[in-house]
Amino acid sequence: QRMVASNLEYMLQLARSMGVGMILANQSMADLRKGRADLITAVEANCRLRQWFSVSSREDQERLIASSGLTVDKKLSYSRTLNDKDEQSESWSESEEVVSRLTLNDILLMNDHPKQSIVRISRGAGYAQYGGMPVIIETDYHITKEEYDRRRNSEWPNLTGSFMPGTITAPKPVVNAPAPPIDDGPIITDEEIGRATPSDDDWAGRDLYEALQKSLKRSGGTRRLKK
Repeated sequence: QRMVASNLEYMLQLARSMGVGMILANQSMADLRKGRADLITAVEANCRLRQWFSVSSREDQERLIASSGLTVDKKLSYSRTLNDKDEQSESWSESEEVVSRLTLNDILLMNDHPKQSIVRISRGAGYAQYGGMPVIIETDYHITKEEYDRRRNSEWPNLTGSFMPGTITAPKPVVNAPAPPIDDGPIITDEEIGRATPSDDDWAGRDLYEALQKSLKRSGGTRRLKK
């Protein structure tokens, strides 16, 4: 999600319009806000089912409490007074106040329970009609621990349409042979420089002779080189 954060919002909207289901897993809502990308609004708008197995950060707790909805709670008050004649009187009063449906204590108790979680379903249907408000549920594991370990240690199924993870092998470095050194110095041969000009039939000798003549002219003098 962090790698494709800039395009994830468009992917969620496109998947929703085409009826494609996606499962996103995060440690906290803060994972959806990295740098300039804020995906919290996109996730809340495009995800129909959200489930919290643990809500530990303060920001997530406040966000969940604020989105849990409101309810009317009854508040009972009791008072007892004693006057100067040692006469005692008692009074009871009841009042109503609007509070959040989920409290911080509810969330902390859910975090401590191994099988409880908070589920929020928008546009409920069938038996899952909770008015779009988050509720605390208790569920058991759908498979045994042995079956979980067996599936975890099994190979990835190679079925039609599935994507098999491939193995990436680093290419071997190509080692090129070192280029021969360039020799700009004088040419040394077995022949004595300064003898008669080679004949026309001696092509190799003539080429070598002309090269030596040019080299000597550039150096400004005449040298005799012997082996």
